[in-house]
Order: sequence, then C-alpha cells, then structure tokens
Amino acid sequence: MAGLGHIGLAQRLVAGCRMDTVAEPGRTLRAWVSASGQWSIRSMPAAGLWMGLLAAHLWAQGPVAAPPGTVDASDRTGQSIGIEWPAGEDLFPDEPEPRLQGRANRSEAAAKALGKPPKGSPKAIKALYRAARKGSAEAQYNLGFYFSTGELVAEDDALAVKWYELAAEKGLVMAQANLALMYDLGEGVPEDNGRAAKWYLMAARGGSALAQVNVARLYSLGSGVLQNHAQAVRWYTEAAKQGSVMAYYNLALKFATGDGVPTDYERALNWYTFAAAKGHAKAQHNLAVMYGNGDGVDQNDEESVKWHRRAAEQGLAEAQFAMAAKYREGKGVGKDLSAARDWASRAAAQGHDQARLMHAVLEERMSGK
Repeated sequence: MAGLGHIGLAQRLVAGCRMDTVAEPGRTLRAWVSASGQWSIRSMPAAGLWMGLLAAHLWAQGPVAAPPGTVDASDRTGQSIGIEWPAGEDLFPDEPEPRLQGRANRSEAAAKALGKPPKGSPKAIKALYRAARKGSAEAQYNLGFYFSTGELVAEDDALAVKWYELAAEKGLVMAQANLALMYDLGEGVPEDNGRAAKWYLMAARGGSALAQVNVARLYSLGSGVLQNHAQAVRWYTEAAKQGSVMAYYNLALKFATGDGVPTDYERALNWYTFAAAKGHAKAQHNLAVMYGNGDGVDQNDEESVKWHRRAAEQGLAEAQFAMAAKYREGKGVGKDLSAARDWASRAAAQGHDQARLMHAVLEERMSGK
C-alpha cells in the first residue's frame, strides 16, 4: 500500500481534494499525510462510505531528516474562518484525553526485537535500522513508510504497523495518522475502528488536518466512538481552519441536510462556496443547485449556470445533465438544443439514465422524426 513520503521528501499537492460522505461506485483515492504537511495518494477500490481525495502529487527526493512541522494541511489557504454558533449551544462538549495505554516510553528493546534489516537491503535501510533501534522516531516512521510502500524493501504491512506504532507512541503526529489509517482499513492489522479512532484523535490534537477530518467522520458515523455530531462539527471546523477542502465540503453537507445539526442553508452556502472556489466539483454542483433554488441566497440562474458549468467541465455527470437542462430550457443561458444535446451526451456516456433519455429525445426532435 502507499504511505507517507519519507521524512525529508518534499511533496506538493497540485490539485483539489474532497471527502465524500456518500458512497460512490468506481474508484476513490486514499490519502496519507506527508512529512512536509502534504498528502500522498493512491488509487483504491471504493468501499461503502469512504473518503475520496482527488489530487496529483509530485515527488522530489531529499535526505532523511526530522519533519519540519506537525500541521498537515495540503490545501491551506491561510485564511481564518470565523464561525458563529447559535447562542447557548454547546457544540464543544468535554472530550476525554486519549491514552497511550502506558506504552509511550517503550525501551530500545522494543525496536531491537523487530530484528535486522532484510538481506540485501540498501545502505539507507541499514542506516535507518541503526537509528530506529536507538530510539529515533523519525527513523522508525521512515521504516514504516518503506515497508508500507514496498520502496527499497519488500512490502510488509504488518511490519510497517509495528514501526509506525513505535514512532506514534513517541508522539510523532505523522506516524499516528498513518497508524490510524492502517487500523481503519485493516492494513497489516485486523480492522479496528476503536484503535483507529484513538490514533486519529491523537494526530488530530497534534494538528493533522487529515486526521481531524477522519475523526469527524468517525464521530459522525459513530464508528469506533460514540456518535457525536457536535464533535464531528468541531473537528471538521478545526480542519477547515487549516484550509481542508474535505472539511469545507462536509460541513456544507451537514448544514444543508441537517445531519446532526440544525439545517442552515446560509452556513451550507458559505462552506460550499469555500469548497467550490477550491475546485471541488460536487461542492460546485451543490452550490449551483442552491443558487437555482434560492436556498440561503437570492435565486440566480446565471450564478447557477456558472457553478454547474465548472463542475460539468470537471466531468461530474450530475452537473453535465444540469447544463443540458439549462440549455434545453434557456434558464440562465440562451436556449440551445444543440448544446443541450452535447451536455446530455457527456452525462449519458457516464451512465446517467436521465441524461440518456434526454439525449434520445433531443436527437429525435432535432432530426425531425
């Protein structure tokens, strides 16, 4: 499996990202926090309610070194987001501190017990083993990364978990986030939502935006923790403060649908706008729907078309079908059956049933049959 870039590996996110709270067919992308506060991605089969991160990454090799920071926000805007909660509403209830179960100060013997480098290992791996056996959290983390990705050594998720755990117990946020993900997905260990929640929470408290989003997801679902929508909103908000597009989108969904919070279209519009401006296709589509319906904002067909077009141009079938309907009806744009047919064709090609029917009707009308 893929994992975090090794410490010292420069990595840059070059596209937007998202977290979907609705299962989708096909494939999604799995993400890890990198040492530079960015994310690495790997394609994986979609499996029920899960996260999709639409991004690309660039790698630049660098020396093994300590991480430059612990705040992991790949799409940071640097913009402070002010939130006003209803008067008297306690959205931040007390939350127990996670515990390391008395294992935070394991001796060097724990690392030595993991054995020697595999035969034929390159010098870099041998050097990491020496440092890891002396208690270096960064070296332990790097070994976890290499064993999880199969780079330089044969892939071994179970061994990756052991190295991540040693580094995580020393408080390395990146290791905590990766260890949580391993438990979340059952990679190298049996799937365990409770342990995943524990390590996500520790990484979230350490400033990992990705872990904050995942903690929010678990609180929202009641997976590994007692369901607590207030805590879900809290952690989505913490991630949003760091510029997480996934957090923007999920906060918008919560307020738009009233999922555990009072329905509030104005707040939903605000969060959709943040996510849409970052290129999140579903946020753009949902924002367009809100403008079209006048939900939380004055009804505006032109603004609706603008956002539907942006989402449609990214390949979102629902938005392509919406553009077809706009052109067919002349709402927000001049009526144009040819353009309507073209957009319907694009959506139909992705399996959109309504678009397929619209395309057939428009083809028949325009052919004069």
